[in-house]
Amino acid sequence: MLSQYPITRSVELLAYEFYAYSLDTFTAKVVRPDCGGLVYSLANGECVLEDASDVTDGTTTCSAPQLICFKSVTCVENTCAAASTPPVYGDVPGSEATVAVTVEGFQRLKMSAPVALQRGDVVVVQGPLGRSPEDYENGDTVDGIPSSFHHYVEVIVKEAMPVEVPHKCVTVNLDVILEVVDDDVPANVLTNHTSCERNITDVSLQITQTETDEYDPSLNVADPFYVRSNRLANYTVAFSVGGPINLKLSYDPNFGSDDLFDDTGDFPLGSELHELTYELQRSNDLCYVITIEAWNQHNEASGPITNTTNLCVQHEVLTTWTMTSDSVSSSFKIPSQAASFLFEMSSPGNFPTNASVDVTWGDGSFKETLPFEDSGGDRAIISHNYTEDGYYNVTAYIYNNVSGFEVSCQVKIVEEIVGFEIHPKYISSLGSERDGYGRTRNQYPLTKNVSFFPHMTQGTVTYYRVAHSINDSEIMTFTTIDEFEPLANAFHYHFSFETFLNLTVTAYNEFESVSVDLFLEIVGKVRGCQLSDFNLVTAKGEGKTLQVTFESVGGGTCLLVNYGDSMPLVPHAFGDDFTCSTEYPHATYSAAPELDVALNFTHVYMEEGIYNLTIIAYNELSNCSSSITSYVSNIRCNPPTVNIMSSTMDVEAPLQFTYSDGGIIFSDASINCEVTSNTKKRWQVYHADPLTAAFREAVIIMHEWKSWDKPELVIPKFTLDYGFYLATYTLTMWDPDVLPDHLPLQRIAVTLFEIIPSPLIAILMPGSVSKVARGLTQEISLKPCELSIDPDFPEDKNFTITWSCRKIGEDWPNPDPGPTSIWEAGTGGGCFGNGPGTLQYSLCELSIMGSDFKDIGTYEIEVLVSKDERSRKASLQIEIVDGLPPILSMECASPGLCITLEDGVLVNPCKRIGIVADCVDACEELQQYEWEAVAKDGMQFPYNDAHFPNGYNDIQLMFSSQFFMDYPSVTSLHISLKATTTGTAVGESTYFFKVNQKPKGGTCVLQEMGQSRALIDSFFVECEGWMDPDEHGIKNYVITCKNLFLAIISLFFSYKVNHLVCHYVQIFIPITELKNLVPHFELHLKL
Repeated sequence: MLSQYPITRSVELLAYEFYAYSLDTFTAKVVRPDCGGLVYSLANGECVLEDASDVTDGTTTCSAPQLICFKSVTCVENTCAAASTPPVYGDVPGSEATVAVTVEGFQRLKMSAPVALQRGDVVVVQGPLGRSPEDYENGDTVDGIPSSFHHYVEVIVKEAMPVEVPHKCVTVNLDVILEVVDDDVPANVLTNHTSCERNITDVSLQITQTETDEYDPSLNVADPFYVRSNRLANYTVAFSVGGPINLKLSYDPNFGSDDLFDDTGDFPLGSELHELTYELQRSNDLCYVITIEAWNQHNEASGPITNTTNLCVQHEVLTTWTMTSDSVSSSFKIPSQAASFLFEMSSPGNFPTNASVDVTWGDGSFKETLPFEDSGGDRAIISHNYTEDGYYNVTAYIYNNVSGFEVSCQVKIVEEIVGFEIHPKYISSLGSERDGYGRTRNQYPLTKNVSFFPHMTQGTVTYYRVAHSINDSEIMTFTTIDEFEPLANAFHYHFSFETFLNLTVTAYNEFESVSVDLFLEIVGKVRGCQLSDFNLVTAKGEGKTLQVTFESVGGGTCLLVNYGDSMPLVPHAFGDDFTCSTEYPHATYSAAPELDVALNFTHVYMEEGIYNLTIIAYNELSNCSSSITSYVSNIRCNPPTVNIMSSTMDVEAPLQFTYSDGGIIFSDASINCEVTSNTKKRWQVYHADPLTAAFREAVIIMHEWKSWDKPELVIPKFTLDYGFYLATYTLTMWDPDVLPDHLPLQRIAVTLFEIIPSPLIAILMPGSVSKVARGLTQEISLKPCELSIDPDFPEDKNFTITWSCRKIGEDWPNPDPGPTSIWEAGTGGGCFGNGPGTLQYSLCELSIMGSDFKDIGTYEIEVLVSKDERSRKASLQIEIVDGLPPILSMECASPGLCITLEDGVLVNPCKRIGIVADCVDACEELQQYEWEAVAKDGMQFPYNDAHFPNGYNDIQLMFSSQFFMDYPSVTSLHISLKATTTGTAVGESTYFFKVNQKPKGGTCVLQEMGQSRALIDSFFVECEGWMDPDEHGIKNYVITCKNLFLAIISLFFSYKVNHLVCHYVQIFIPITELKNLVPHFELHLKL
C-alpha cells in the first residue's frame, strides 16, 4: 500500500505503471478511506474532526483561546483534540487490474475504462514490485507492516481542465447549453448549461399601509414602520440590480414561519431602484426586526444579500368604542367624587396597542393626554375632578401610531348642598318681597302665597319638598327650573286657612337631601271689622266704651279709629307700625293695645250730640271699615241692636244664592229703650263692586219685594242677575211723641251676597234612567238637548253636546286620543271598534241601532252638556242583547224626591220611593214584570214584603224606607225592572240610586236657663259643625217647638244660629241640605 502517496485531487485512473523485478502475477487496485462520521485528513492520513490538510506549515490555529494544534491533532470546540484515528479502507469499484509479468522491467497495466478517483484514495499493489535502494523515514506499508522502502509504482491519470468556451449571456434566465467532447473517448459528449443571472448587490424593505398612511401621511416614510394588525400591508422590496431574485423575510421575535417570494424577472442596473411589492398582514401586536435576504445562483457560495427593517404592528383604535360615565345615574357628586368615564367596545375587538387619549373635559380646563390602558375586560377608565356643577360634554380622542377615533358623552356633576336655608316671604300687592308680620316676623297672609326663597353656600338641587314636620305629610314639591341654579327661583304655596305650621323644607338632589325646619303662622285678610258702642247713650263728660271686633285680624294690619269729635279730624292708629307709618303717616300712632279679635277703647265726649265714629282696618291684603252713630245725651233710650245672620263683607266668601232659587237673608234685633218700643224697618239692596265690595247703584225693592220692611229679606227667584250685591237692614226707634227729631236712634247692618248661576241638569234619557236593554234590530234615541235643563232659563235649550262612549270594563282614556267615528267601524275596542273616548259627533240628537255597536255587551254613552261657563255630565248604560226585548220606560213618581246627578239619581232614605213604569215597544208577548234591588257590586238583596209594599211583580213600584233602616250602610243601590216575554230576550230599565247620607260631626246646644218666664226670658239653641258626607252642603236648620200634646207652637227657619221664644215644649231640629233633602235625622232637646 502506497500510504505515503495518496491521491491529492479528483482525477480519472487510466493505467498503472510499475517495475517488475521477476516474473509473476501483478495485481493493482485503489482503496478509499472510510471515516464514518469523521473527516479524512490528507495531512496525516487518518480520520479527524476537521481536515487541516490545507495547512502547509504543519500547524493549525484554533480560535480563542488561541491554541496551536499540530497536524497530528485537530481542533474541537476551540481546544486541541486528541490524535486522529486510522480509517477503514475499501476497494474503489473498477480500480482493480491483474497482469502476468513475462518480462522483467517497467510494465504498464492499462484500465479498460477510466476510473474516478478522489482525494485520499491509496494505490495497493501485489506482485514483484521493484523498490528503491535507499531507506526512507516513512516507507510504504508492505503486507500491513510499515517499511522504510519506496516502491516503483505510477498511476497514469487525467483530470478535468478548465476550458474557456466563448459565449455571451443575452437573456436572463435563458441558459446557454455547452458540449464537451472527450478526446480519449470521442463518443462521450458532455453537455451542461450556464445560467444567465444578474448579481444582486443590495436590497432594502419598506412597509406601507393604506389606512395607516391616510391616517398619518408622515408616519411610514422611514424606518421604523407602523401598520395595523389584521389588515393587509404593502411590503415593498427595493434593490439596484438582480434577476432572477429570491426573497426571504424572517422575523425576530419569530412567530413560526418566514415569508418566501421569488421573481424571475430581469432587473438591470439603472438610475432608480427596482421595487417588488407583496401584501402581508400580521395579527400579533409586536415590534419586529425583519431580516430580508435576496439571492440567486451568484450567491450560492457567498451567501444572500441581507438587510434589516423595524416594523411595529399595532391593534388599531376601532370605531366601535363608546364612552359613558362610569356611574349608574351618569352623575357624580363633588367634591367627594371624581367623575370617571368608562370606555367599552360595542362589539368584541382587540384593545388598541400603546394608545393614548386626548380628553377635553368640557369645563374650560386644558386638554389632557392620558394613557389609554386596559383596566380589565377590554375596558378603559379615566377620571377628572370637576370644580363646579353642571352638565359637561366630554370629548375623548383615542389614538395610537396607526389610528384614532373620537367618542363623547355627557356627564352630570352634582354639587354637595352646603349651608341650606329657607327665607319665607310673601309678595306684596306692589310686587315687592316682604318678610312675615308679627313680633317674630313669621306671620303670613292667608290670601297670599307663602314664597320660599332658598339660600345656600353651594349645591345642586333637583327639587324642594315642603312637608308637615309632625307626620311628614307632603304639602308640595317644587322642581327647580335649572337644578344648577337652585337659588334662581322661589317656590310658592297657598295655605287656604289660618293655622300654625311646623314645616320641614328639604332640598334634594340624586345623592342627598338636606332639611330645615320652619315655624309659620298663616293669618287671613282683615275682615269682619265691627265698631260698637254697645248701643248705650252716655251723658257728656262720661266715658263711652267702644268695642272693635274682627272676624279675622289678618297680618300686618293697621287700625285707624276716628272718634268724630276733633276739628280737624285726627285719627288714632294702632297695630302694625310699618303699615300705619306707611299708609297713615298723619295719624297719631299708639303701640298699645295690640290688635286682637276684640278690643275696647274708652273715649270722653264733652258735648251732647250725635257723633259719627269710623274705623278702618287695613293691610296689604284687604281692608274693612265700620261706622256707627253714637249718641251723647241724657235721654233714657238706647239705639236698637241690629244683626244680619252670617253677614260678611268678604268678596271671596259671600253669601251665595242661585238665580233659580233666590234665597232668604235673616236678621235679628233687640231693643233697650225705656220710653218707647216702636220701630221702623227697611231693607235696601245695592249692586256691589266684585273686587272691593263697595256700594254701587241701588236696586229698587221698596214696595216691589214683599219683604222689604220685614225682619227677613226674601230674594225672589229669577229677579237679580248674576253678580255681587249688598243688603242693608236699618232699624230705627220711631216715636215722635217721646223722641226728638234731631236724635234719630237707629242702627244699620250690612252684608254682601252673590247671585250665582244654577248648575245645569244633564239628562240623556227620559226619567234620568241609568241603564236600558236593546236588541240588535232595535233603535235607541238619545236627546240630551231636549231633556237637559238650565234651571235659570228653562226654555233655553242652546246646549253644546260632547259625546263619548266606551264598553263597560274599559277605562276612559287619559288623555283622550281625539274624536273617533261612529259609522266607520274599526277593529279595536270601544263601542264601535275605534277605541273608547270622545266621538266624532256633536249634534243634539243621536239615534243608533243595536247592531251599530261592535258586538253583544254593555256599553256606556256619556254626554257633556255645556252652556256658557257651566257644564254637566250624564251617562247611560246600554246592554245590547240577542232578540227583541221589551222596551221599558220609567220615572220617579215624585220627581222632587229623585235628584239627577252625573252618575245616577240621588234619593232620600227617609222617604218612600215611588217609580212609575210602562212597556212602550215589543210588548206583544209580555209574560212578567219583576223588580230587583241590587247592590253596586252585583249582589241582589233578598225579596222582603216590607221593602216592596205593593209587591215586586207590578208595573209600578213602591220601595219602602224600611229598606234603608235594614241596610243603613248602603250608599249605592240599583233598582231594576225586568220584563220577560215568551222568547229569551229580557227587557230592562234600571236606576242607579245614590243614597243621601245623614249630616254628621256637629252639635246642637241648648243654653240652660232653669225656670223661665214665657215672653220674657230667652232660650238659646246653637247648632254648629255639621257636615254633609255627600258634600252637597248644609242649607239650614229648622227649629220646631211642640207642646206636650205634640201641637206645633212655633216654626222658625234658622241659618246656623237663631234666637227663638217658646213655651214649655220639646224642641227638635231637622237639618236640611242644599239639595232640599231632609235626612231621617232629628236632634231632640227638652226644656
